[in-house]
Amino acid sequence: MRIFANHLEALKELLREVKELSITTPLNHMQDKWVAGNKEYYTRELIGYTYRVSQADLQLDEMVRFLYPGKDGDDILAYCALELKDRLSGDSKNPGEAHKSRYSLWEEFLEDKQKFSYTYSERINDPALEKNQLQTVIDELRTSPDSRQGIIQIYNYLYDAKNIGGKHRIPCSLFYQFLVRNKKLHGIYVMRSNDLLTHFVVDVWIACHIQMYIAEQLEIKVGSYTHFASSLHCYLKDIPKFVF
Repeated sequence: MRIFANHLEALKELLREVKELSITTPLNHMQDKWVAGNKEYYTRELIGYTYRVSQADLQLDEMVRFLYPGKDGDDILAYCALELKDRLSGDSKNPGEAHKSRYSLWEEFLEDKQKFSYTYSERINDPALEKNQLQTVIDELRTSPDSRQGIIQIYNYLYDAKNIGGKHRIPCSLFYQFLVRNKKLHGIYVMRSNDLLTHFVVDVWIACHIQMYIAEQLEIKVGSYTHFASSLHCYLKDIPKFVF
């Protein structure tokens, strides 16, 4: 496993490895969009990719601005802050507020122009639960700091199995896990699929800020951040838009 000092260092190396070591993979569908035969939606892919950043709160904004310089970086960071607010709100929001700041990206995924097939806010703050998953993790780690059960589940087979095969969008994230070790909060983020050029920096920024929020509630320091993606990839259509 690669270990990096900060997130900017990690991003630069991931870009290099996708460029030099990835395989080209055709797709039948991308989320709920049928793209069979469309070479723009072929991916450059690394399988089973994992890495660690030693200190989860270092160079997060710089990571975003490296991939999205100038005003684009401002817009992405504004989106990240709104999305984080939705996820930490304690309310099950769909569609929430964040998508409005990147409406051109998210508009096509609104169903009947009203709601998404899911939101992270809905999964974290599922009204079917006695209390939201975020608070459950905080309570568990406050009571049992050695616990390995501090998990926030995003992908839920009971909800998502019926949508496999491109029927509707399903989460790329499987779960977040948080461990208290040596009086620091360590974060692990496990994903089935992660788009390096259009979603990765947003996913990492928000995951680490959730980790920072939990550490603040527990009154401990932030530790390492570990990221695992079964498929770390970029689409051929996106490569010309970025420094690669």
